[in-house]
Amino acid sequence: MADSVDLDKTDFDAVIIGTGVTEAIVAGSLGRAGKSVLHIDKNPFYGGISGALDLSQLFSWIDQLNLNSYGDSSIFSQFDIGVGDITTKISIAQPNTQQEVEIEDIIKKAAEKLDPIDQRIMSRNSKNMAQLISKYDIALKNNVSDGSGNSKLEEFVEGLIPFFVDSRRYSSNMIYWNGVTEKVPDSKGDIFASQSLSLIEKRKLMKFLTFIRDNDPEDHVFNSTDAGQETTHIPTLSSFVAKNFKIEGKLQAAVVHSIAFADNEEEVDARVGCLRIRKYLQSIGRYGKMAYLYSPYGVGSETSQAFCRACAVSGHGVYMLESGVKGIKKEDGSANKEGSDKIQINVNKVNQTITTKNCIVSAEQIRLTDAPQSQIRNTVSRGILILDKPLYTGTNLVTIPPGQCNNRNAVFILTTCANGACPQGKAIMYVWTKTSSSLPKGSSSPRQDLMDAISGVLASKSQQPSENSKDNRQESSNNDDDNQNQTAEPKVLLSIFYKYNELQETTQKEDHEWSADLWHISTPSSFIDIDDSSMVNQAYDIFVKITGNTEKHTFLPPNIAQQLELNKQ
Repeated sequence: MADSVDLDKTDFDAVIIGTGVTEAIVAGSLGRAGKSVLHIDKNPFYGGISGALDLSQLFSWIDQLNLNSYGDSSIFSQFDIGVGDITTKISIAQPNTQQEVEIEDIIKKAAEKLDPIDQRIMSRNSKNMAQLISKYDIALKNNVSDGSGNSKLEEFVEGLIPFFVDSRRYSSNMIYWNGVTEKVPDSKGDIFASQSLSLIEKRKLMKFLTFIRDNDPEDHVFNSTDAGQETTHIPTLSSFVAKNFKIEGKLQAAVVHSIAFADNEEEVDARVGCLRIRKYLQSIGRYGKMAYLYSPYGVGSETSQAFCRACAVSGHGVYMLESGVKGIKKEDGSANKEGSDKIQINVNKVNQTITTKNCIVSAEQIRLTDAPQSQIRNTVSRGILILDKPLYTGTNLVTIPPGQCNNRNAVFILTTCANGACPQGKAIMYVWTKTSSSLPKGSSSPRQDLMDAISGVLASKSQQPSENSKDNRQESSNNDDDNQNQTAEPKVLLSIFYKYNELQETTQKEDHEWSADLWHISTPSSFIDIDDSSMVNQAYDIFVKITGNTEKHTFLPPNIAQQLELNKQ
């Protein structure tokens, strides 16, 4: 650990704790506005719980969650690590308690399983063993970036993307249904080329997509009246497409879950669902056949670094990674000449006490303050798996609608064998689903929530389109005579399961002592980010309260990348 340091400046206009996307946007905008910023993160990487790590870093991160959970125990729980057929369950400790975890032993077993041919690891210590598994790049959050050009986040970072953010397109959007995984027919060409849709189904789907194209869901009247009732309500998307377009069964599931990304049939109303579908259709063809893009190195890592760099090059930002916070408290107002209380922050590795009038705290650090606790918005079961060979070519989304694999809510799977994500010949699978709130706490584990869906997809027949129109499953052997190996489904080499709580930002009360100058940032959604406006809106609200400036071009203009380039020269 580095020695403690003395900072030239100890009073800042804002202290930001955590480098998640929202926190980074606030930092970048405040730096450009001339406000002094101290930006702290206890992690050695950018992006917080939206970052991207190699496996060695991932295991260390899990270990740190256990040993010094800060606010993380409010977010993560029930870690379950499997190496081959061996599983190790890890319970995240509560604050001020410790539970020893044999992370080094897990790293050794994982390294041996992921590359048993490399015998050199047997003579290395655990840190050197981790060099082998550092070839993997694991995203703590997977995302879908809007390709329509109407995204609020895209509006503010359009100029940053060519320099700092690497975005790639998904290969295909797929749906699992009755043991078969096939491409979602989401364009006119795909609909008429589909061999799984009847002629009547093709006409129904084309009629619905034409309706979406010709009618802005914001202006359309979706209200319906229940029989015998005078009140009106907006119907769910599933009931809307069934009643008005006679779309049912697999086709309805594709529309509701694979295109509108609904967790279940009841949570997305017709207006919201149709808006999502309209954005989806507008995105097709802009960057390729698939509607959306993804960040191969994690949405948090790349986007956060872009905004943090904007703050740093402004000359007003000071950055300290691997520097946690010991505590936050109110300063005695009588000592403040400006007549309002400031916040005192004790930072690890800093000898002085830091003071500020504005403190922005990520959900990971929520227990550091006495402010009201955030409320749990959703609970998600999530899995990260490494396969011995790719399931499909490229990077693909697979949706398992409710009920297909004993799942209460839709299960979403992202598979990738892209360069930089994993070594050649291997693949990474991300799996997640919302846990039903009606179930008693602890009644199901994340592995139980997801394994049926994982097993179903691994064993399914694939109809992913390819150049030679054959099954596009990847083979783990170049020997054409090895038929048994060619037809075998991918095996899971390493699995990590855990529960993730999405926390909404704290609702501040006017009479609460923290209401004027402390903000809690909500956790990012673990689901597909087809609407990123909440991150930008929260960052903008904080920016306005600190600066008093409501003009959005001063918040973060699209040409910021040009300014950054000029600063480099």
